[in-house]
Amino acid sequence: MPIALAGFVVAGFAIAAAAVLLTPGRPTRVPELPLPPVMKEVLPVLAGPPVVIVSDPPGATIRAADQILGVTPWAGNNPYLTDTELTLSLEGHHPKKLVLPGSKEAHLSVSLAPRRPR
Repeated sequence: MPIALAGFVVAGFAIAAAAVLLTPGRPTRVPELPLPPVMKEVLPVLAGPPVVIVSDPPGATIRAADQILGVTPWAGNNPYLTDTELTLSLEGHHPKKLVLPGSKEAHLSVSLAPRRPR
């Protein structure tokens, strides 16, 4: 009986070692699971109200502090509980600051002024 137990332990270590050696360094994307209808209704509320940010011209980078949210035109959910200052920047244009109201739906539109050549 002890020999059989030792065999199981050795086999367990071999399986664990193979799993460590064969697991890729980067995690793979897990397929999206179907959500029950109740979760589909609640999920947008948990993520925050919808926000749309557009700029003229489009293609401006949207930053909140040191975090890049995306590029205009951008749509997503408002994850901020308090008013948050955003900066929109685009090469060849002056950056523009705006405030995203916390926990509220928002549609923000800004015009970026071109820099004058020197």
